[in-house]
Amino acid sequence: GKEEEIVRNECLRASAVVSLFSWLNAQAHALGFTQYNDIEYPFVSQLVLSNGKQFFFAIAQLNTLLINVDIEGIINKRSNLCYVEGPLNLYDRYDCDKGIFEFGKKNDTDTEIVNNFNPHVIGRLMQMLVRDMPVNKEMTDDSMKMSKYIPVTFDGIP
Repeated sequence: GKEEEIVRNECLRASAVVSLFSWLNAQAHALGFTQYNDIEYPFVSQLVLSNGKQFFFAIAQLNTLLINVDIEGIINKRSNLCYVEGPLNLYDRYDCDKGIFEFGKKNDTDTEIVNNFNPHVIGRLMQMLVRDMPVNKEMTDDSMKMSKYIPVTFDGIP
C-alpha cells in the first residue's frame, strides 16, 4: 500500500545518495585524495534510477573527504551536496490495443491524456545526456519550463 510506496521511495533516494557518494569518493581516492589530503576541486556526477516506468534523477557534488576526522585544530567548513528528484512516471499506462503510451498531463481544469511520454522525464534525460542543452531563458514560450541544473565541466581535471 501507501506505506510500502513511501519506504520504497525513501530507499531509492538513499541508494542514489550512497551510490553517488561511493562513486565520487572512489574517483577522488584514485587521484590521490584522502580524508587527510582533502580534495582541491569538486567532483560531480549524475545518476538515473529507473524500472522503465518510474524515474529518479540525482546529481551530487563531492566537495570534501574530510569527514569524521577528529584532529584538534581542523575545522572543515565544506559540505557535500546531493539533489534527488522523483519518482516521476515516464508514462501512466500502455494501451496494448493501440500500441501507444499514455501520460496524463494536468492543467487548471482537467487531466488531458497525451499519447506520449512525460515531457519532464524526457527533458531531464536530455539534460543529463546533452551538454549545453538550452533551458529556461533560451527556450521558446511553447516549450515546457524546467529548473536549470548547473552545467558540469571537467576542464583542468587530470
